[in-house]
Amino acid sequence: MKIEGFNGKAINADSHGRVLTRGFVSAECADAAMKKKLYSLTSSYTTSGGDEEIIYLKNDSTTDLLVVDHIMVGTAVNAVFTIYQVTGTAGGASAITPVNMYHTATETASVTATGDASVTGLTLGSVLGKRRVLANYSDDIPVMGHIILPQNTAIAISNSATGACECTITFHFDSLEDE
Repeated sequence: MKIEGFNGKAINADSHGRVLTRGFVSAECADAAMKKKLYSLTSSYTTSGGDEEIIYLKNDSTTDLLVVDHIMVGTAVNAVFTIYQVTGTAGGASAITPVNMYHTATETASVTATGDASVTGLTLGSVLGKRRVLANYSDDIPVMGHIILPQNTAIAISNSATGACECTITFHFDSLEDE
């Protein structure tokens, strides 16, 4: 059997007539980085009381979904970090500018991000994940790209203990227009 592609060239097939193809597969983060749509932001703060929101991230894009790829948390004391869906207007903390992971890119993330102090003014919704972290240690909160923020939705991460802590969120933007 002869099989031809749309351009008239022969296509490789196996003995059962199945077309043999090659594909290119890359990690979603790597693809986003190449498109200059992968970002990282970090909040460092010493909490003064339990269950303070230490970082806030809201998708302000009018066209793209924000996909959280990785969350790393660390603490000087034993603590539980919790990811929440949130509503409200974030206050009490400083604006954080995400860094584009494509080294020379000038594109900026269309987000509202705050941290480096206690984030106030939020109403906590559903819990999306938790991680218990031992003192002087850091760990991932496994999200693997499964937290997706449509336009005008937000998450916050809280710390249950009093003491120094850090949180880094890596995220990218995804659009159906890129398909």
